[in-house]
Amino acid sequence: MRAIPIFAAVASMIGVWIIAFQLSKDPADRLLLAGATNDAQHTDSPKTVGSTCRLIGQHAQTYDCEIVGNPNADRWPEPTAEHAYARSVWDMETATIGGKGERIYFGGGDWGLNQGPVPIWSLYWQKPKEENANIRIAQEQPVYGEAIEFFREIDGRLYVPDIDPKDPWAYGNIYALDNDGWFKYRNLEHAVHVFDVIGFQGAIVASAGVVENSNGFAGLYRSTDNGVSWMRLPVSHGESRDAYRYWRMAEFGEGLFVAQSSARNGYWTLDKNWHLQFHDTDLFPDMGDADLRLTVSRAVPFGGDVLYTPKLDRMPINPQLRDFPLAPIYQSNVHFRNWWDKIIAAWSFTHRNLYRLTQNGNVDIVKIPGRPHINDVLILEGEVYVLGTSFDAENYQAIILSSSDLENWNEVQKIETQAIAYSFEYLDGEWFLGLAADGMTDNNISSGEIIRIYSNVSGAN
Repeated sequence: MRAIPIFAAVASMIGVWIIAFQLSKDPADRLLLAGATNDAQHTDSPKTVGSTCRLIGQHAQTYDCEIVGNPNADRWPEPTAEHAYARSVWDMETATIGGKGERIYFGGGDWGLNQGPVPIWSLYWQKPKEENANIRIAQEQPVYGEAIEFFREIDGRLYVPDIDPKDPWAYGNIYALDNDGWFKYRNLEHAVHVFDVIGFQGAIVASAGVVENSNGFAGLYRSTDNGVSWMRLPVSHGESRDAYRYWRMAEFGEGLFVAQSSARNGYWTLDKNWHLQFHDTDLFPDMGDADLRLTVSRAVPFGGDVLYTPKLDRMPINPQLRDFPLAPIYQSNVHFRNWWDKIIAAWSFTHRNLYRLTQNGNVDIVKIPGRPHINDVLILEGEVYVLGTSFDAENYQAIILSSSDLENWNEVQKIETQAIAYSFEYLDGEWFLGLAADGMTDNNISSGEIIRIYSNVSGAN
């Protein structure tokens, strides 16, 4: 592969940040961004010396793995816990956008320690796969915010919510990619933290944490013109203040499921008439009395219901929890250093479960063989795929399982990795895993790596 001189790479990166800064100062309905690179300027991603992966499951004889690269190491190269956390691949999304063809899009970053801007990357085959072409990782576009934790494809466009913009907080940002290029929508009033976007009833809905007149509360926005303008849906001030932030969303029957910051206290639904309704159901009833501020990390529709996983939004109030090991799903960070100590969640309180919210309001705990810690969930052709993590004395063990009924599970792949497999996607018949740090105190050099699982049978693609 072609080596890129360090000076040229650094100069290019600096130029990208300058472009991003110049294009991000003022609100804009639809601002076309200058692309960071094109496909001819691909990134030959650095591979960490000594980092490994190994298939250990029942398919280990017919499949193998390789580390494709660690592109976020270009942005956060230091062997520190802070950079390891920012290198983490929080989400991956397979999408076909315009003439680019099918690719996996991913990012990284850290909105606790404010380690932006953040590059967006795409992974693709340089030529048709049957020609045994190399996999390439290209830098798509910098996001002038602190972290990228979620992607969403809606009607052939890729949307990226800006969780914590480096711009002034009068407006929140959403980035979008279509056949014309990358666009920035800086027009969501006071939406400092935009966590998700979703298509609904011919419109686009964005969930956010709003900061207005020094007050923080939850906000849900609707756009009927693909992001050019937004209207905040009405909800009482008291309810929106209690919700604090609206997080992950998913189709739920004929409406939408909307998680709030404290999912122990309830969730919201948006019906087809655009009415928001609060439900006081505890989404994590097996957590007992654990005093954790839990929200929803992943949420996907399944049979009219919603499957979801937990995530820690803010620090646990109970100081005794600080003596327990970190749980990987609960991303430990320093959130505004002068306000909060490090967020530390108790592994023994998490139960590492996948949950199902039914349309009648019941919460079921989905039993996963071996009880791995579920980090990601995908629905592919009606089948549920989960990515779980467990541990042995030296390595993390990632397992991909599938089920059509949530009762009978099949092992798809099992692999040893040197960091947590936090996100996964499927491209051209192969699985790709994104690795992450185990909390803010983990200086794991393997954080940010992309792993490919492929068939090693002669003649197979």
